[in-house]
Amino acid sequence: MAEEEASATIECFSLSCSSAQLLTAQVKLTLGVARRFASPPSNSHARRHSSILSTTKQQTMSKLALIRNALSSRPSHQLRSAQAGSLWASSHRFLSTEAGTDGASSGAPFFQSSSDGLVYGRITGRVQNMLGKNMLKTDLIHHLEGSDLSFHDVKFDYNRVYFLTGVLVQFPSRSSFENGHKQLRLKGGLFNLQKIDRSEWDIKSSYDGKAVLMEGIPFNATQDDLERFLSGCNYDSTSFQSVTRTERSDSDPIRIVMVRFPTQLDASHAYTSKNRSFCLNAPINMRILQ
Repeated sequence: MAEEEASATIECFSLSCSSAQLLTAQVKLTLGVARRFASPPSNSHARRHSSILSTTKQQTMSKLALIRNALSSRPSHQLRSAQAGSLWASSHRFLSTEAGTDGASSGAPFFQSSSDGLVYGRITGRVQNMLGKNMLKTDLIHHLEGSDLSFHDVKFDYNRVYFLTGVLVQFPSRSSFENGHKQLRLKGGLFNLQKIDRSEWDIKSSYDGKAVLMEGIPFNATQDDLERFLSGCNYDSTSFQSVTRTERSDSDPIRIVMVRFPTQLDASHAYTSKNRSFCLNAPINMRILQ
């Protein structure tokens, strides 16, 4: 109904404007005639010209009054009211909570949640051994603050001689991954973060703080010597793994033995109680594998 009333009012306003234009044309024509009669008259016709000019002036003022009335008449006010009513009806339909395709489609982007899924990355040092052999998971999580990481989202990647070559990280979302990039840049840019496939994350096992590395074990030490060294600790006696490593090209090789523990607490107890202790008169450095 509001749209029909607006259409009718617009037609009325168009007619009023047409009438006003016609009256304006007539006024111009009348003023032209008046100017023609207003040319310098002869003395014999002075009174007649004066009468004509007076009549013309009255007619002109009357027509101008009609024009003013036409332009300020009611239809323009009705037109504004009808347009406002039509706009209100349209906005009411747009904001309505009733079911409708337009409303649902317009409101959908504001209520859809982002579900990018997990993103996997690998952190490496820009130079070899930049990560350091004493880095802990807590150090890395602090380095990537704001990425919403837990201990289970981090896996340390060691090579066969237990050098830390990289860190695998499971980010909860793409935004978390981008935040990790940002934090690494802000904190010196000493590390690289690259995206990896999930399969690389799945095949990599984690020591999870339940394994201890004993460095500097004498080459002539037997398993009995190792068990004697770890006396008082709760460990898995079947998990000993021994390797030889050279720290530097000009240094002598050293023997390293890895042993597993049932819990992180058991591994921490062995580290605190046995680090820098002696095995066959050789001091042993211990390190917890993350």
